[in-house]
Amino acid sequence: MSQKRLACGLAAAMVTTLGLAATAGATTGDKLAVTGPYFVAPGQPYTITTSGNAVSPANEVVAWRTTKACKTTYTQEVAAMGTKAPALKASVKGSFKFAKTYTAKPPATTTTYYWCAYLIKGSTQDTYKYADWKWQVPAQGGGPGGP
Repeated sequence: MSQKRLACGLAAAMVTTLGLAATAGATTGDKLAVTGPYFVAPGQPYTITTSGNAVSPANEVVAWRTTKACKTTYTQEVAAMGTKAPALKASVKGSFKFAKTYTAKPPATTTTYYWCAYLIKGSTQDTYKYADWKWQVPAQGGGPGGP
């Protein structure tokens, strides 16, 4: 295989991998990734997975499912969410993985949803990692290229 073809193949693999997980940059070994579908038909189940690695002092993962674009820090997200409880809140140490399954409710109009996840130190609420995922649920009877 030529070097050019190998390089193109590796680039395609990287794009494919990066398209599957929105991951914040690495610091101190902490990692956070979110994966899920890009499109969900109304009435269909779907799963959002939050995974990563928590190195002290990060010790908690928190996430919301919302129709508002994510903020880049936990404290900003808390302010934006107000009293809405997080969809995921768990103590973590080392490697972790949480999967939440939902059923897409038919919206009146095509709706974009976000999963906003934060790896934090619970006692200070400092954000160590941030990752998000975005997907759409079309209005009943709609879909990609549909009415």
